[in-house]
Amino acid sequence: MRRKDLHIISTGNFMFTADTRFHIIHPDHDPASWTLQLRNARLEDEGLYECQVNTDPKMKRSVLLTVAGKQKL
Repeated sequence: MRRKDLHIISTGNFMFTADTRFHIIHPDHDPASWTLQLRNARLEDEGLYECQVNTDPKMKRSVLLTVAGKQKL
């Protein structure tokens, strides 16, 4: 989930975004391992992203994405 607009990006192998820069990596040999990959990140992608697991209590991990490179003018 992208926190700034509460946009759900994916759940399991299902993508909720049409943005093809996002990809899910889920190796068959490790069913507990999930990675959300963003290719060609842009400055507007910066912000807090959150991975959630539907347990009781809910588990979550937040990641702050910072994009380095060309600055906006």
